[in-house]
Amino acid sequence: MLARDFAAAERAVAALATETALTPFGTPLPKGYLLGCIALARGEPQRAQPLFEGARTAMEAEARGFPLDAFRQAQLGLLYACLGRKEDALRQGRRAVDLLPESKDAFYGPCLSGLLALIYARTGESDEAIALIERLLTVAGPISQVFEGSITLSELRLRWQWDLLRSDPRFQKIIVGPEPKTVYK
Repeated sequence: MLARDFAAAERAVAALATETALTPFGTPLPKGYLLGCIALARGEPQRAQPLFEGARTAMEAEARGFPLDAFRQAQLGLLYACLGRKEDALRQGRRAVDLLPESKDAFYGPCLSGLLALIYARTGESDEAIALIERLLTVAGPISQVFEGSITLSELRLRWQWDLLRSDPRFQKIIVGPEPKTVYK
């Protein structure tokens, strides 16, 4: 997906031996969700919607079954954002950050804030997304090319998830600028 080779990404999803793939944090994502993301990245939202809708029941069940798992809550928020369910998406994303805030977990907390930034971007809350991105670029936290909530300049430049902000001059300024200094607390 980082190389935007969407045909290869579809082949990789099709080759999965199970109906779900695990995120680096153990959150199961149905194949339909992954294929929906590929369709969105290709600019095919009408193809993505039924795929996301097909994944919704399983992802909601995961979030209900593990109500204190911040990553499951955040992934459900992303799904809702992709489905155009703005209020549900924002509620889930904020809940995830509340479950595992950066103040309590300096390693995983920024990951959840990164997912919330994605939710903000997908739901049209550009001001909130950009403010969170700017702050997260200065926060020490994990970096992972396989995790969409990782916030680095290179990932902001490459990831399809940020395409929604690419025309925003504030986002353009961020991605051409130098890496901000990390603030250690």
